Order: sequence, then C-alpha cells, then structure tokens
Amino acid sequence: MKKNTLVIISFIFSLILASCGEKNNTTSNDSEETIAETSAVASYDLSEKGIPTIIEGPREATIGEGMGAGEIDGVKTISLGITKDKFKLEINMDSAPSERTLDELVAFHKELSQEEEGFELIKEDSNGFIYKTTEDGETSHNFNYVKMNEKGDALEMTTGFSLVNYTLEEVEKMYEAAKKATWK
Repeated sequence: MKKNTLVIISFIFSLILASCGEKNNTTSNDSEETIAETSAVASYDLSEKGIPTIIEGPREATIGEGMGAGEIDGVKTISLGITKDKFKLEINMDSAPSERTLDELVAFHKELSQEEEGFELIKEDSNGFIYKTTEDGETSHNFNYVKMNEKGDALEMTTGFSLVNYTLEEVEKMYEAAKKATWK
C-alpha cells in the first residue's frame, strides 16, 4: 500500500511541477531543428545504474536521476532520465515485483492522467498511451508506457519533467523508444 502511495505522490508532484511550466516559445521551425538534432540514435544499457534494460535515445544524451526515486517499506524506486534537447524520457522501476498486473498499471496511469486539465487521449495500445492536455490555451503532449517481465518487474516510462510543452512528434519519438526497450 505504501509503495502505491509513493507512486501516486511522485506522479502528483511531477504533475504539479509540469503545470508550473513556462509557455512553449518554440516555432515550428525550432521544433523541426530540435527533432532533427535528436534523430541520431544510440543504445543505452541502464543495468549499471540499477535498471536492467537497454533503451534507445538520441546520441550523446545525458543519463541522470529522474523524479520518481525514493523508498517506502524497503522497496526502492530507481528513476533514471535520458535527456537531450526536447527528448526527456523517464524510466522508473521498483526493487520488488509489482503487486499489479500490466493492465492494472496502465489503467492506474491513465486514471491519474485523466485528472489533468484538458485531457484528451490521442493514441493507446495494451502497454500505454499518448495524450494531450490543454490549459490556459497551452497544449502539451505526454505519454505513459509500461513494460513488464515474467517476474513482475515493471518499467514505467513517461515524459520527463520539462518547463516547455512537448509536441505530438516529440512525444511519439519518446514513446517509440519506450516501446523498443528490452530487458537485460
């Protein structure tokens, strides 16, 4: 129960910080340049940092601690972010198998996301979904994606914290990287 509380608190904290974001001042030309800069792909093995996965991201991305790290009742949540320009992918994993099924985890993240102002589901599959929010005339796209292994370990991946709004194209790149993540 406390593990679920940590997940909820971490997610709510991320939402609060995201809602404080500044306006997206990029023009479509700026977005195209940023996307082009992140089109060169590299594989990152996160095993040495505590998450047994290999995931793709832009070349020369920074790997650092994400927002979801913490510990409750001896269960640690490891949170890493892969960041370069407007590619900000956060990967979270608990040190113990999930008490929820894949379907339950996806439904949990969808329920939390639906509470955001102006929520609109854009795309979904069995492991996750892309959505947009609109608040005060500002639109941003986000996603949640869950990958689970046979032991019940879950990789919970989402848009990393940013003070700018993401376009659908930017989020689709992160979503595809999440889908291609492999267990090690």
